[in-house]
Amino acid sequence: MFPEVPYSHPKESMSCRSMATFSLDWRERIGSAHDQDEGTRDEIAQRFRVPLGMVKKLLQQRRKTGCIKARHHLAGRKKRIVA
Repeated sequence: MFPEVPYSHPKESMSCRSMATFSLDWRERIGSAHDQDEGTRDEIAQRFRVPLGMVKKLLQQRRKTGCIKARHHLAGRKKRIVA
């Protein structure tokens, strides 16, 4: 199975990674852990040292689109329409 990741407080572990995109492999491992009922969403977030919101959004994205790839094209400020 997957190796256990030591847990540290989310604010400590995410302080320097908050803007980073998580790799597709990492996302697949989180989804797989959830599919195999290896714990609650909160326990999975602690195990992989990611925010609970990230786990929720990842599972919601997979449920809606069937894909867990990063969605950069939808992030950030929207372009202003100039007529």
